[in-house]
Amino acid sequence: MKETKENPGLKKVCQEDELIRQFGLYHLGRLGPLEEQRLKDQDNVRTKMRSLARLLVRLNGEELFSYPLSHFICAQKFDLVAKTVKEMYQEIGSSQLGLNLGHYIKQVSLLKSSMCLRRQDCRRKKEANEFTEMFDAEWKGKVSSVANRSKRLKAMNKRCELPSTEDLVSLKKFLVEEIQIKMENPAPTYPEYVYITHLLIARIALFNKRRVNEVSELKVSDFQKRIRGDELDTNTEIYNSLAVSEKALLKR
Repeated sequence: MKETKENPGLKKVCQEDELIRQFGLYHLGRLGPLEEQRLKDQDNVRTKMRSLARLLVRLNGEELFSYPLSHFICAQKFDLVAKTVKEMYQEIGSSQLGLNLGHYIKQVSLLKSSMCLRRQDCRRKKEANEFTEMFDAEWKGKVSSVANRSKRLKAMNKRCELPSTEDLVSLKKFLVEEIQIKMENPAPTYPEYVYITHLLIARIALFNKRRVNEVSELKVSDFQKRIRGDELDTNTEIYNSLAVSEKALLKR
C-alpha cells in the first residue's frame, strides 16, 4: 500500500489496526486466487482500507489516546461515528464517500462480531451486535438519506457534455496517423514505448467506446483468448442483414 500526499500515515494505520487488516483480507478473498486478481480490483481494496484509516484518524482526534477501530464499534460511540462520517463527506463535498463508509462500517461491525465469536469474547461481541442494531435502525436517517439526497441534487445540476462527432473523427485520425508513424521505429526508447502504449489504449477505448481504465486492465492473454466473431454460432438471417462493414467487424 502506497502513501498519499493528501493523507500521510494511513499505510501505518492500516497495517497496525487489526480490524482494518481483516476488512482488507476479506475483500481480497472475494477477488479469488491471486493470479485472477486484477490490479484495479486490488487498488479498490486499498482505497477502501484507506477510507477506514482516514475515519479512524478522525475519530481519534476526538479522544485523548489513539484507539483501534474496534474501540469505536460499540453503542456508546455510534453517534460519534455517524457525526464524523457526515462531517468528512460534507467537508470534501463527496456524498459517495459517506455512502461508501456506511457500507464499510457495517461490514466492520460484522467482522468484529465474527472475530469475537471465534475468541469467545462475549463482551466485545455484544458491543458489535449492539452497534449493528443501532446502525440498522438509525444510519439511514442520520447519514445515508442525507448523502443520497445531496448526490441526486448535485447530479441534477451537473452538465453532461458529450464529445461531438467531428471531435471523435479528428481524434481517430490523429491516433491512427501517430501510431503508424511511431510503429515505424523498430527500437523505440522507453519514453517512446510508453507513448505508443498510451496511443494504443486511447485507440482501443475510442473503438470499443470503453472507459480507459477498462482497456488498461486488458492482458495479452485476454486478447489471445477472445472469442472471434466467426467462431460464434451466428444466426444466418441476422448475419445476412448486416452491412459489409458490420460483417467485417464481426470477424474481428
